[in-house]
Amino acid sequence: MGLIRRRDLTQSKKLLTKPIQRHHIFLQGTKILVISMHKCLGVLMDQELFWKENVNYGLQKGLKWVTQ
Repeated sequence: MGLIRRRDLTQSKKLLTKPIQRHHIFLQGTKILVISMHKCLGVLMDQELFWKENVNYGLQKGLKWVTQ
């Protein structure tokens, strides 16, 4: 399954993870592009179906409202 991140042990002792490189999909000759995140039903999700982008968006929106 391609939703997990690969572990990179070549760096320091700290365990790092990096996203798996995705490839374009072809359906009936049409190229489907790979994107890093998508908004579905008002929720931002990334390739691994995490909501980090949605949380960051909400925090930025709240911070902007508070600073006004």
